[in-house]
Amino acid sequence: MSPSNAATTNSPQLVLLPGPDFYQLLTKTKQVVMLIGKQVLTQVTHPPTKAQSLLDEFSDLSPLDLPCELPPMRNIQHNIDLIPVSSLPNLPHYRVSSQEHHILQ
Repeated sequence: MSPSNAATTNSPQLVLLPGPDFYQLLTKTKQVVMLIGKQVLTQVTHPPTKAQSLLDEFSDLSPLDLPCELPPMRNIQHNIDLIPVSSLPNLPHYRVSSQEHHILQ
C-alpha cells in the first residue's frame, strides 16, 4: 500500500513503511500512530527439574562452549550433476499391486 492510499482512507489500517515513505505520510496526514517493538532477551539460569536429569545424563554429548561461527569451508563440495534435458525418476519406493494401492489411497 502506498502512502497516498493510506492518507485518503478513513478506516483504521496497518501500514508498514520504510523511513522516507513514513515521513511523506506524516507530512500529508498530520496524524500517525506508531508502535515500536523492542526485543527483550531473557536468560534462563536453571532448566526445569525434569530436563536437568536428561541434561546431566547426556552432558558428554554437547560441548560447554559453542563456536560463534560456521566451520571452515572444506575441499570437498558435495553436489549432484544433473543432465539438462532429463527428467527426475519419480518412482515409488516399493512396488504394490493396484489393489493394494487403491486400498492405501
